[in-house]
Amino acid sequence: MAGGSFTSMTPGFLHSVSPLSNLSDDWNASRNILERMSAPHGAVTDTIPFLSRALVTTVVGVVAGCLISAAHGFLEFTLFHLIEYLHRIGKARRLAPSFPVTMNNYRKEDFLAVAVWLMPLSAFAYSNRQIYADKMKFSGDILGCWLYAFTMMVLHDTYFYTVHSLMHRIKALFSTFHAGHHTTRGDLTVYATAFGDLFDVALTFGPFYFAVFYYYAHENVSWDPLAWVMLLWALNMVDMIGHCGYDLPVWVFGPASLGVLLVPLAQRSKHHYIHHLDPRFNRALYFTWWDRLGGTFREHHPKVVEKRDSGKNPVAD
Repeated sequence: MAGGSFTSMTPGFLHSVSPLSNLSDDWNASRNILERMSAPHGAVTDTIPFLSRALVTTVVGVVAGCLISAAHGFLEFTLFHLIEYLHRIGKARRLAPSFPVTMNNYRKEDFLAVAVWLMPLSAFAYSNRQIYADKMKFSGDILGCWLYAFTMMVLHDTYFYTVHSLMHRIKALFSTFHAGHHTTRGDLTVYATAFGDLFDVALTFGPFYFAVFYYYAHENVSWDPLAWVMLLWALNMVDMIGHCGYDLPVWVFGPASLGVLLVPLAQRSKHHYIHHLDPRFNRALYFTWWDRLGGTFREHHPKVVEKRDSGKNPVAD
């Protein structure tokens, strides 16, 4: 009976009274305690890859910002000396000859202003590099790429005119962010494109292009590298020509701007030069229609030398 009673016991009961099962339970309990004790250490360990990625992203952003700014500076350097040569051979003339050219001494400030706003944008692009790589498409459509670049410049011009006008209308914003840029007046040259307060360029360019990059990172749309090459080239050339301080022949500013400055109501070099002579006017960057609609457009200025219709005997307007 005793034996039969014993053999009729359930496996669960056998497990509960077995010395080996007690040892197993003790081991499991100890392991759980050890896992709880090591959890904080594990949490710290998990942050190490995150910190490493953040450090790499920051370094890449800083380096990329500096490299792109250096490329921008090279374009300024090239265009500055090209315009000097054209001036020497009589193919370009100073808009206001009474002002000496001194802006070629401000390369360092211009470099920093461009690099600073590009650093966070470059870091964001690097952190989303796989997304951009997956969405990159080469269309081979040159006209379509040009239309894209032109459309982006129209949109940025709208944003630029709004922010730039606010900086001129609100004294606190002007003195804090924009006054430095307007220390350049008649001595304007291509090196003045980003010269001034560091946050001036960051405000007028940064939020707009960050929004564009963010849109492409989070929406299911493709992008064409050729379109962006054309956009970056055109906007830089139009900006530099607008700050060059010279009246250039059409065979220079037409191709240099990829035809953007040939569009009706585009802002030629004279228009932005007048803005630096009188900041109340010509506040857009690429085109003149927002100034015309907003009542801030000015075609002539007493200090700007104009040509007669015949192209001979320049006279002051």
